[in-house]
Amino acid sequence: MLRQLPLEEPRFPSNIDNVPVNKLPFLKDTSLPKSTCPKTLRSISRTSRWFGERFMEDIKLFSDYDDIRGYQNFHKLQHYRLPFGYRGVDRKQLAAMTTNSNFTNLPLFLLEERPQCLRCAVVGSGGILNGSNVGVEIDSHDLVFRLNRGLAGKRFAKDVGEKTSVYVFFPESLYPSAVKDKDTLAVFAMFKQYDVDYAEHMVREIPPPLFKTSSRNYTLPKPPVSASRLKLLHPDFARYVFTRFLNGKSFRPTTGALVTLLAIHICDEVTLYGFGYDPRFTLHFYDHAFVKHTKASTGAHDVDNERELWKKMHEEGIIRLYRRD
Repeated sequence: MLRQLPLEEPRFPSNIDNVPVNKLPFLKDTSLPKSTCPKTLRSISRTSRWFGERFMEDIKLFSDYDDIRGYQNFHKLQHYRLPFGYRGVDRKQLAAMTTNSNFTNLPLFLLEERPQCLRCAVVGSGGILNGSNVGVEIDSHDLVFRLNRGLAGKRFAKDVGEKTSVYVFFPESLYPSAVKDKDTLAVFAMFKQYDVDYAEHMVREIPPPLFKTSSRNYTLPKPPVSASRLKLLHPDFARYVFTRFLNGKSFRPTTGALVTLLAIHICDEVTLYGFGYDPRFTLHFYDHAFVKHTKASTGAHDVDNERELWKKMHEEGIIRLYRRD
């Protein structure tokens, strides 16, 4: 049953579209249990000026009904369009999604207390993993984050492992075979209105809406997870990653950047596998023939900017970047 929205509706200033994407403060979430691990990566924010100026431990990671029902939060999120806000998105549609009985929005760890000293692996699709034999090493982590075409089946198990704890995706990037574990937590990123419609169908547990282009209509796959295992990535988190860690370059944050920063905010130790766009190796670990790295292959993202980010984080000790050296 949909809870009633407040009668008071937000009134926005006429220059709302002119607010720079890095100017407004970010929404905070104090409900996520903090780590008490003696060797958590969070401690680096006290010794690294670069990380300390960027890292915000209590940034809100996931969307919920609190973002929709109240004047203050929804007003802030109306300043920007997707993926950085909800401007132009139907408030009632968002409310219906976040109050649907299927959308249980379970606690992140499903436990009363936060597991300590969480070791996490974030697995990309980089060709550096082809022939790496690090599958067992990846699966040994407490949590394994995968994204997009993170094929985790038997065919690639020796190089990329099989365990999937958290899977981050948007409609066009979904590969159902990436999710093999029944307890996988699905994190959905919304970049456009169709993604909101897709999320609504996920929550209602009905087939996805048609994906329409100028030339044809597509039927996209249905996620292999239930709505009870779904989390919606918060638009303020996307804005935070884009402005603080990607310097506001390119069109929007990459899914890789979003999942890496998500892991950094959840875990105490993070290792990246299959990241960095190393030209010594084919573009993807699942390529049948060698594919070169080109701008066309990476779309609207600033690959060089992201490569430098992983390098900087590795040097600062925030993450360990698997480089096969």
